[in-house]
Amino acid sequence: MVSVALHKLSYAYGSRQVLRDVSHVFQPGAFTAIMGQNGSGKTTLLRCINKMATDYQGLIEINGKDVRSLSLEEMAKTSAFVPQGQDAVFGASVFETVLLGRLPYMTWAPAETDYRIVDEVLDRLHLLRFAATDIHQISGGERQKVYIARAVAQKTPLILLDEPVTYLDMKHQLEIMSLLADLAVQGFNIIMVVHDLNLALQSCSHFVFIKNGRLISVADPSGIDEALVQDVFDVQAQQMTGENGRRLFSLWKKG
Repeated sequence: MVSVALHKLSYAYGSRQVLRDVSHVFQPGAFTAIMGQNGSGKTTLLRCINKMATDYQGLIEINGKDVRSLSLEEMAKTSAFVPQGQDAVFGASVFETVLLGRLPYMTWAPAETDYRIVDEVLDRLHLLRFAATDIHQISGGERQKVYIARAVAQKTPLILLDEPVTYLDMKHQLEIMSLLADLAVQGFNIIMVVHDLNLALQSCSHFVFIKNGRLISVADPSGIDEALVQDVFDVQAQQMTGENGRRLFSLWKKG
């Protein structure tokens, strides 16, 4: 299990400041949604945590270790990352694509354990029927599930996801959200950028809201109210209660 601590994290693309003095601790066992308007710095935050961007100001620690001091091998065994809008660049089967998640643990060739883990993940995400299918021959939504399966097969205690359910229909969105919530209960640290507030409210245990590069609120679902939603997303919002007792928000454009 790992914790991720941000200490006054700031990041700029040239003269454009996208993160400003962000401090927060992501704890193991939490399924955290990072939310905010487009351009607020959410994706950049994930890239910094995953050591894809290191020219930031401030400090990021994973279990007390400076991320910039960790080797690529250490990062690969600590953190799995599912970026948005990725696509396969070479022909490979679904099974082979998910097996790539086991690379940090291979010395020369896959072991029996690697094959077993891939089979288990494919079964859990209802992808076994596609195991031998070329990844280019399945739908965009199913392909996104394959990339999530690859991250899960990597068996890292930290999983970072950037809008992972964008291309999925509602059934598959709920399936993936349920899987991620289950992993959090098992002690994984799940950090996800997501735009659908009501979808996130069904599964996420923690919420981090970012506006103009600044962290403006941290809350569990019960701490999210109409005023916060309106401030973060610049919309009108009305709180409701669903049939299962969960809180939902009706949103519409201001004016």
